[in-house]
Amino acid sequence: MELKSNGDAVFTSGDTITLKYCVDSDAVYILAPTSNLVIFSIGIQDGKLSGFSKPTSDTSLAGIWKLTKDEQDCYWNLKADGKGTFHTLGASVAFEFTVTEDKKIDGVPYTISEDALTLSSEYVNVTLEKVTSVTVGSGAGGDARLHGAWKMTQGGQTTTYTFNANGTWVQEPGSYSGIWKTDGSNLSIYSPSFDPSPNVVDYTVSGSTLTINGWVVYTR
Repeated sequence: MELKSNGDAVFTSGDTITLKYCVDSDAVYILAPTSNLVIFSIGIQDGKLSGFSKPTSDTSLAGIWKLTKDEQDCYWNLKADGKGTFHTLGASVAFEFTVTEDKKIDGVPYTISEDALTLSSEYVNVTLEKVTSVTVGSGAGGDARLHGAWKMTQGGQTTTYTFNANGTWVQEPGSYSGIWKTDGSNLSIYSPSFDPSPNVVDYTVSGSTLTINGWVVYTR
């Protein structure tokens, strides 16, 4: 959320929504765009928005960080401005991340010591090593039958997965992206998340139908 000097409160999470806001001594009030109707409020504690942290930068994060898990190398090329590139399986995908003044990357606490980057939370506990280059691997692309866009409509919402021949994937809406591979009947999805464990699912392709885990169905 970005609070602008013109009174706009801009929310970005895949899509961008602009509302209005006003401030008093202990809260920020988020308003409907054309009225003073309060949609919700955010408390202020010790001069900071409760539950929010101010975006910042950390030059010590800049560089290439490597993590090996299950004999698979993953690399994160991080920039101090919050832009990065994730590499594995011979493919790469650009992504953005947020660093906050309380030393968190995308909400996960981190420390840097002796060229090691450690992220530790309830769900993530990994240590990456600083390296000078990305080792090009192989395995991008996978099952050519998956190449292209697949759609599923559920509850009035259409989700599209596009599997590119270069080994990258994109999900819409939300503009999520990552790297994929196939091995027999298994489809592995890697994302730029700092946990390198892929999401592995069973899949079958029959003509214009892609079935995942035996019940989630996508069509061309």
